[in-house]
Amino acid sequence: MIPDKFLDNRLKLLLALLLPAILIYYKSIKYDFTTLDEQWLIVNNADLLSGWKAVREGFTKSITGLYYRPLLITSVFIDYKIGKLSPTIYHFSNLLMHLGCVLLLFKFLRLNKISRTSAWVLSLIFSVHPIMLHAVAWVPGRNDLLLCLFTLSSLIFLLRFFEEPKKIFFILHVVFFVGALFTKETAIALPVIYLACYLVYKKEKRSPLWLLMAVWAILAGAWLFLRNNIVEVPAPDQLSLLEVIKNLIPAMILYTGKAILPIQQSILPLMRNSSIIPGLLVIALLLFLVFKPGLRDKRVAGLGMLFFFLILALPVWFSASKNGAEHYEHRIYTAMPGMLLFLSQVNFNYNSRIFKYSVLVLIVLFSLKTYLRMPVYKNKANFVDAGVRECPGNYLFLYQKSEILFNEKNFASALDYCNQAIAVRPDKSQLYSNRGTIYYTLGFYKSAVSDFTKAISLSIKPDFKYHLSRAIAYEKAGDIKNSVKDLIFVKRTFPNPVPEEINTVIVEKWSRQVDALSKQIEAAPDDAHLYFERAQLYFAVEQEKEGLADLSKACALAPENKEYLKQYMEHYEKQPKR
Repeated sequence: MIPDKFLDNRLKLLLALLLPAILIYYKSIKYDFTTLDEQWLIVNNADLLSGWKAVREGFTKSITGLYYRPLLITSVFIDYKIGKLSPTIYHFSNLLMHLGCVLLLFKFLRLNKISRTSAWVLSLIFSVHPIMLHAVAWVPGRNDLLLCLFTLSSLIFLLRFFEEPKKIFFILHVVFFVGALFTKETAIALPVIYLACYLVYKKEKRSPLWLLMAVWAILAGAWLFLRNNIVEVPAPDQLSLLEVIKNLIPAMILYTGKAILPIQQSILPLMRNSSIIPGLLVIALLLFLVFKPGLRDKRVAGLGMLFFFLILALPVWFSASKNGAEHYEHRIYTAMPGMLLFLSQVNFNYNSRIFKYSVLVLIVLFSLKTYLRMPVYKNKANFVDAGVRECPGNYLFLYQKSEILFNEKNFASALDYCNQAIAVRPDKSQLYSNRGTIYYTLGFYKSAVSDFTKAISLSIKPDFKYHLSRAIAYEKAGDIKNSVKDLIFVKRTFPNPVPEEINTVIVEKWSRQVDALSKQIEAAPDDAHLYFERAQLYFAVEQEKEGLADLSKACALAPENKEYLKQYMEHYEKQPKR
């Protein structure tokens, strides 16, 4: 391993600590955005990010109605100001944040009385650990990078305040605690960790505990009040407390396993696609280490475990309380320092050659695994392929794969993936709309109409795209009556302008069909059905007077036809009474 004399040189220590992560992650700077959160957070949010309104709304509005994370929005706003929609700046910022967290972790461990060599090794493991990849290489994962930066900074200044009770240390501790609160909801658990630090490192002439707790409580309470007045908490899924706990325990086991044994990695881990066996093995290993070789300081080891599980508790509970819980790997990023703090207290023989070579092999294997997995985040296609492979049965990636294949004009395969997505989630309107578009492109216009109709029926509110697409599909299928009906509905209901070429085609076809029926009526004035057909076209464009006149004629020519009479009465009753 690295000699102590080498680590005595601060510059060499920093280079040796940061260089492996730089060598692994540098290529992520050239990566593209993926198909998930970058789209609504950055790409489709460019108009907002171009002005200072983005920062103001970050502090006064929720994200997607669920989250209050103004400093995430602020960080994205800063990157947008520098690089607009170039993914490079966003990935570069993520890498810088990761390197910052590595340095802060080293400082945090040193303040916990960990030797320089041990702190360096544990920080290096953190920097190259494969489970960190999702937070670093995936741009939206920066929320946990920011949370880790603020969390470690707040803890560092709290520990320094305990050592030397200077006001500036406590003020900086408070500032970084507030920063953590404005980054992610998980930070509400930090006061418990602060309290544990107080109990572990209690000394004489310490500021009264009640004063510290009052400050933490006031800040957390003020943030909670602000958040609850901005975020509309959605109605929970219909799960009982017992069901939530049953979901929570396997999830915690899953995260614990990945912290030590990063296998079964996934861009969107779901419990149904994951095994808890690695987690159970890791828990058994940790329990074994507690007794043999044992712990140096059980209080510090307990602080580490508390740190690890508390940081995970809120996001895991959030996922466990929902059907089809998702357990993103970036959530473990801020919790990982707690696990490393625990491991720092295991009574290993650090001078043993076996131990040194084992740690070296571990670092090499972790670095290699992280490097080889990096391409998953390279672009949309790689990301979606990984989703299909790693998250079988998740409609989202099947749907996105279908879109990619459609854009590549591989319509048959696009249809196959869309069918698979619908089989998984037959309640999603967007899936039927996409399949309708595929059918339309393939020339199956009646099937396209059917799918657009299904999308409309599943949509919570009228959708411009669905109705306009159905109008176009009706026109291609030769059903001008329903095509023009949809066209009129679109014009009346939505502010979006209808493309002129589409409007012209449908209106002209309607006019030609009316003219054709008029000529047929001239040739066969006693054919009731011709009047009935022309009436339907008039009603489609809400020309009620003309339609009633034609229906009246049809009823006179065919008084035995109940359908004619029924429609006449229905439309007649709709007329305004004088």
